[in-house]
Amino acid sequence: MGFFHPKQIDLAEILKGLQAAVVSAEEMLQLKQMESFRKFWTQDGNAVYRPITKKLQLGDRIVEVPLITLVHHNSLALDTVEFKFKAKVTDAQSRKVPTDFLYTPQLNSKQPPSASHHAMQLELENIKTDEDSIMEVKITFKGQEPAESLSRLLNDFDKRI
Repeated sequence: MGFFHPKQIDLAEILKGLQAAVVSAEEMLQLKQMESFRKFWTQDGNAVYRPITKKLQLGDRIVEVPLITLVHHNSLALDTVEFKFKAKVTDAQSRKVPTDFLYTPQLNSKQPPSASHHAMQLELENIKTDEDSIMEVKITFKGQEPAESLSRLLNDFDKRI
């Protein structure tokens, strides 16, 4: 595990770094999707975006059809990202989390209960798997369903045809 330089690292810092990597990958995918989406729109002189359309003859009538409705819109998305590593727990402490911000005298008659979280220091190098303090950490990020806005927009266009 040569890419981790500190001898010990806080588990929360590992999680933040992994989450940032996943978010960055999702943003790249979204930007690519937006770039592809923009190909089907034109901007008029009043900064209004209008769909690029073509006139098609359907039976005996001519219909102006937005090109975006004629193209398949598959895109890549992150579904599940899994990280797995072994680590040695070198320190675990309970730390209080401030809850003062939850107390509003006008709304609450009593102070909120105190809260705490546990901070773990992990060692990631020179791990001996037979030690009792070794744990295998498996972190899974699962993607959420994309927003329905594109589907609704396409459905609206389809209804107008």
